[in-house]
Amino acid sequence: MKYYCYTTRSLVVDDIRASIGLIISAGPLFLDDLSRFWLYVFLVLTVLFSAFAIRTAIRHTRVIELSDKGIRTRGLMGTGFDWEELEQIQLRYYSTRRDNERGWMSLKLRSSGTSVVIDSSIAGFEEIARHVATVARHRQIDLSSGSRTNFDAMGIATHSE
Repeated sequence: MKYYCYTTRSLVVDDIRASIGLIISAGPLFLDDLSRFWLYVFLVLTVLFSAFAIRTAIRHTRVIELSDKGIRTRGLMGTGFDWEELEQIQLRYYSTRRDNERGWMSLKLRSSGTSVVIDSSIAGFEEIARHVATVARHRQIDLSSGSRTNFDAMGIATHSE
């Protein structure tokens, strides 16, 4: 059994982003002469940054537990399932630049009623993705072409050779 957690660097960066976003979006809500339109705009932004801050707080406690039996998340809002229950795998790449040189990946694993989402800022993401690809090959889980492309980009085989 192996354990993985989000790196301190990624958590601190997200904490800073959430804090700055909340300050910028919530600050104007305290102004008296704010028009109704801008009130709603800043209110929506405050809700979005609050959700991001909550997600980041949950990640501070999140530990991924990976074994030959299954995958579990420990901490706030923990979940998990055994590999026999795995039904769907999605590996997505989100680019932050037009040339696709920068971005992050998100690995979503689904069983009936439960899902585990892991993004590439976690320490050991590649090792987790390799394990998931091995399970997918063993259980013959059909992957979307996008997921296969993303596994291939990581140098991880998704089919038996």
